[in-house]
Amino acid sequence: MALITRSPRRARAIAAALGSLGCPGFAQLPLGFEDDPPPPAQDPAVVLSAALACDDLPRSIVRALPWVVLEYAGMDWEFVLKEARRRGTQNRLGFIVTMAEQLGAQSYGNEEKLTRLAEVEERLFDIRVDREDTLCQESLPESEKTWLRANRPKEAALWGLLTDIDPRQVS
Repeated sequence: MALITRSPRRARAIAAALGSLGCPGFAQLPLGFEDDPPPPAQDPAVVLSAALACDDLPRSIVRALPWVVLEYAGMDWEFVLKEARRRGTQNRLGFIVTMAEQLGAQSYGNEEKLTRLAEVEERLFDIRVDREDTLCQESLPESEKTWLRANRPKEAALWGLLTDIDPRQVS
């Protein structure tokens, strides 16, 4: 599995990329002068794939990923799926897509996005890997992993992930 090791610099870069995508809570303060153009927006498919490939990320970043999926439901899914398979992160991606679908179902006017995400989720379910993983939290102590095995949300268990992030809590 080609995961990226723990790196505060990488986490900051992903947070900045989330800000460039307009993700609430990640808007970056201007770094230059008032007249400087804003930094270019990142490709959401690349940001999502890079985040999911990290072995450790702050929970605030992980909780923002369903927003990226829902906001950019028309992203290049072929690239995202190819990267997920290459890096072995398809279960992580599947869980994030499931969370995005549940988030989108809470709002009206998302039918087209939800249809697209359901198609992606179905494809991910077909390539799901039967192994245990965390949701970008590899450094969890074994005692917490044991607790999560017994107390994780049903969606996390479906995707084989050790996380207590509940899709109903992501906003």
